[in-house]
Amino acid sequence: MGDIYSSAHRVLIWLGDGSDATDMTIDLINSDEFLIGLRDRATTSQEPTKQEIIVDVVLKKDLYRRPWWRRL
Repeated sequence: MGDIYSSAHRVLIWLGDGSDATDMTIDLINSDEFLIGLRDRATTSQEPTKQEIIVDVVLKKDLYRRPWWRRL
């Protein structure tokens, strides 16, 4: 599997069905506003925004607990 992943140009994984929280989080992560905020925050020492905290919680409490991650 390591050879397959390392030589792939793009890898898509299935983490399971989404919930309202995960769907909202993925939409938020892909939004221009969120990406710009992350880029700007990388050069400053601002506190995390409410959106960044929501993303962090949903990732840790839902997406990172899905079975795919245990395979690694």
